[in-house]
Amino acid sequence: MSTTTEQPAGLAKPGALARLLAPIRIHLVVCAVLSTLSAAAGIVPYIAVAEIARVMLDAPAGTASGAVATVWTWVGIGAAGACIWLLLLVQSSRIGHYADAAILHELRVRIVRHLGALPLGWFRTSGSGRVKRAMTGDLEEMHEVIAHALGQLTGAVTVTVVGAGYLFLVDPRMALIALGVLALMGVFYRVSMRSMTTHMNRLVAADARISAASIEYADGIQVVKTFGTGGRVLRRYDNAVDEHTQAFAAWVAEVRYSSAVSRLLGSEMAVLSVVAAAGLAFLGNGALTVADLVAFLVVAVGLPNSILPAVTAAQGVRKGRMGAANIERLLARAPLPEPERPQSPVGHGVELDRVTFTYDGVTDAVADISATCPPAASPRSWGPRAPASRRSRACCRASTTCRTGRSGSAASTCAPSRRPSCWG
Repeated sequence: MSTTTEQPAGLAKPGALARLLAPIRIHLVVCAVLSTLSAAAGIVPYIAVAEIARVMLDAPAGTASGAVATVWTWVGIGAAGACIWLLLLVQSSRIGHYADAAILHELRVRIVRHLGALPLGWFRTSGSGRVKRAMTGDLEEMHEVIAHALGQLTGAVTVTVVGAGYLFLVDPRMALIALGVLALMGVFYRVSMRSMTTHMNRLVAADARISAASIEYADGIQVVKTFGTGGRVLRRYDNAVDEHTQAFAAWVAEVRYSSAVSRLLGSEMAVLSVVAAAGLAFLGNGALTVADLVAFLVVAVGLPNSILPAVTAAQGVRKGRMGAANIERLLARAPLPEPERPQSPVGHGVELDRVTFTYDGVTDAVADISATCPPAASPRSWGPRAPASRRSRACCRASTTCRTGRSGSAASTCAPSRRPSCWG
């Protein structure tokens, strides 16, 4: 069987994440709606505090009773908003985690079953690191998208829209100034993330080589102790670790300045400094009241609290898309052919009929081999004590990269199959 050239990481077909998450699409929509409503309710207490300050500053003398009633009204609105925020947030997280557990269980089952149908030659060329990455890292990155990043992104967008709308109602000029700081943060963040896919793919490849070298050393330790390898196994591990270190250092060196600036502009201190400076200037010219400035100091300064988690969530979504693409590429690998009419092996002998075998799908290791291995011909592999299913499986797996010919057990053709009846 020829080896299929794999698509480079990060260049998979678009929409891999959406296709894998299609079974829980309704749950994700419900989770997003609840996160949106929760975020909208979560900003209500901040607006209530700003309105209380405005009422107290603008209330004329002699109208204290009316001002007190208005203040208590806003206190009730803020408390109700906080309670609704907590309730909807818990329900959104609950639905997201239940959906996450269901879809990841289904994907793990699909991956394990698919791995059981792949030829052994693929494991030899891809290494154990690819399997480990699919079963752990890629699924964990998808977990972040389903259970956390989706709610954080929708919440951040909602808080920004609702907060910006309120600030525009108070004073459009100050709102543009406050949002301008956050827009600059977005520009520098975009610059820092422009090559994230390239660096992540390099780190993932280095992680796979580290895992493969570790397992190679652990599984082959007896051979290393007995025959020695001149340090080649340890050198491969050292080279993989060095590659991971160099990849991470290159990424940090490229994004350290733009990332630092984006973090600075997205901090509460930056927004507070700009809003206070502009507000005092407008206040001195009589273009802004103290009550309106207090509203910006309360609401605008709180916007970065939702944007910074959204930045982390956006990174999680990009990693989740890469993980989904890797899983989809793995599931797209062609499995071993199944027999049209599977049969249970009879006896313990093995027959090879004009078999041509290759490791890489290009160069033939053996060609046109015919042989009959009767029971107990090799006690270690084919002796009567070895289970028949294991002998049949070993025979069939040995022919997973057969280019031509037929391998069978006691004249019963045995092509690999996921059905237990094939193994006897």
